[in-house]
Amino acid sequence: MALTAQILVWMVLWNRLPARINLVVRGVQLSILMCPMCHMYEENTDHLFLNCDIARKIWDNCDKWIGNTSIRHRFIVNHFQSFYLMSLSKKSNVLWLRVWVVIV
Repeated sequence: MALTAQILVWMVLWNRLPARINLVVRGVQLSILMCPMCHMYEENTDHLFLNCDIARKIWDNCDKWIGNTSIRHRFIVNHFQSFYLMSLSKKSNVLWLRVWVVIV
């Protein structure tokens, strides 16, 4: 996995992305906290990558394409864990991990 992808996954799973809510928590003053894609909910990591209508459509299409019928979690860490543990073999788990990273 490329270093850039590894950094992105780390930032997503540890909630370290500079999403608007995270910036406010760190003391940055912002006038708009809403998601720039849907303008309906505050922008946080879970919303951006799972719960936004646009992200949900991407996951729906990818799930259909790969034949994934598991339940989608609302929180990115739980989603990652369920996606990664779709198979018990280490080789398959690594493959599913890479698929998840590509979709993210």
